[in-house]
Amino acid sequence: MTENEVWTVQTEAELAHLLPAFIENRWHDLGKLRRLTENNGFDEIKRLGHGLQGSPGAFGFDYLVQLGREMESASERQDLQSLQLIAEHFQMFMSNHHVTIV
Repeated sequence: MTENEVWTVQTEAELAHLLPAFIENRWHDLGKLRRLTENNGFDEIKRLGHGLQGSPGAFGFDYLVQLGREMESASERQDLQSLQLIAEHFQMFMSNHHVTIV
């Protein structure tokens, strides 16, 4: 992932009305990840990563599902460096995605 890369996400029309709250919640997740990483909150990061493996996929945010898996794994290893990199990728994705309603 690069800083200027734009990710296109396809979301079903039936879910479009839920998208603003969904996206706002992911921004909250990112902030939570950053705080937990600073405080070595590995158990909570693991739960957060596990949660990202669910609903983001339904909205077509498959990259967040992947990050959730990586987050869960890195938290089990207590790998702060990987968690910080995951947070950076999370930030880049959230800042550079485009949603297409299908």
